[in-house]
Amino acid sequence: MSFIDLLLYILLGGFALYGFWFGLIHTLGGLVGVVLSSVFASRLYEPLAAKLFPLVDGDPNAVRAITFIAVFIIITRLVGFVFWILERVFKIIAVIPFLKSINRLAGAVFGFLEGVFLLGGIIFVLARFPVVTSWQPSLHKSPVAHSLARTYSVLVPLLPRELREFEVEKYFRSTK
Repeated sequence: MSFIDLLLYILLGGFALYGFWFGLIHTLGGLVGVVLSSVFASRLYEPLAAKLFPLVDGDPNAVRAITFIAVFIIITRLVGFVFWILERVFKIIAVIPFLKSINRLAGAVFGFLEGVFLLGGIIFVLARFPVVTSWQPSLHKSPVAHSLARTYSVLVPLLPRELREFEVEKYFRSTK
């Protein structure tokens, strides 16, 4: 098992624990945030990156990738905040027996799913816009990264054409 695979497994476990700790509503907010972030960040990153190009002297792919990831994270957190408010309302009715346990277990499942889509989205963007070239061989060889990017590709129809045209399967097959 490579370092990248181990790191991805640890991060996925962290997302599941996060979901268990915070419960279903909070974690569902994160998952909804990931989906909405994919849609909006994929449409906003290019115009924002174009405005940053003159200000940043560097690799255009790095500016695109960092802009996408920054917008993605900001939107995810904003949606998460809305769901946090909803969670406060839920805590009032959480006195019903077993509801708290079900909330935590379902939160762990949705936390894991949030991790799959969030990490898959980051891997998808890093594969599409290679920024850190020293990571590319490890990313190519990682079966976990491949699975996460392939799972994220479920959301690809929601993305703009220039991102939809990127074929994850070809990226991971090209070095095997």
